[in-house]
Amino acid sequence: MKKILIALLCSIAVTGFAIYEAKSMVTKEYERQDRIFEEAYAGIGLNFDMIKIAVVTGDAEVYQSNLAELKGRINEIDSLYLVDKDEFVDALSGYVDSLNEKVKLVDEIKNMKEAMTKLQEEFNKKYGNKDEITKEKLKAAKDEIMGLKIDKTKFAEEKIVAMAEMMNAVIGEAAGKVGAVADCIDTCYKNRITEINNELAGVFGSFAENAAKLNLEFEKEFDFDKMTELKKIYNNEEE
Repeated sequence: MKKILIALLCSIAVTGFAIYEAKSMVTKEYERQDRIFEEAYAGIGLNFDMIKIAVVTGDAEVYQSNLAELKGRINEIDSLYLVDKDEFVDALSGYVDSLNEKVKLVDEIKNMKEAMTKLQEEFNKKYGNKDEITKEKLKAAKDEIMGLKIDKTKFAEEKIVAMAEMMNAVIGEAAGKVGAVADCIDTCYKNRITEINNELAGVFGSFAENAAKLNLEFEKEFDFDKMTELKKIYNNEEE
């Protein structure tokens, strides 16, 4: 009986030790995976920030590189089996898929912004110094401004094409105002020239306002609010 009892106690001790070791190993592995998750999660936040900057600046290269890093981090998190990550991975994967569909849009935003910058530079060059404006210069500027029209066939994204059409309409209106000033600069009353100049300023102001609105529309396409939501979903932070 003593031998049986001793054997039983030894068996219990060995089993207990094995259970302890197994539990300890699982705990250590969980802690390791949790650290991996936290590091990947922090990296995802950085990728989101860089993607937002890339959208605003139209930097397609930065956009694509951070998108690729996001996909790698999704795979890394998805391989973890001891942390609660399924809901987060599903939500993140769906959002990244939507971002992946907009790579071309980012590139076209960049090209459009470059065209807008060129327009602004040309307008400033032609009208930056009122003291240098002459009838001959205005007449030449009318044709030059019409030559700034954007070839909308170079763009495929609907919103970019709409912006090109808006800009071309403004360019046509601006050219008409410039022509009106040129035609009456020597014959119109001073107050009429002032009126036309004010109308021209209004055209350019409308252009800037509409361009700003369309930029906001571009940003909506990328659903930045979803980025914020995904940053908080794991930590259950308050909105």
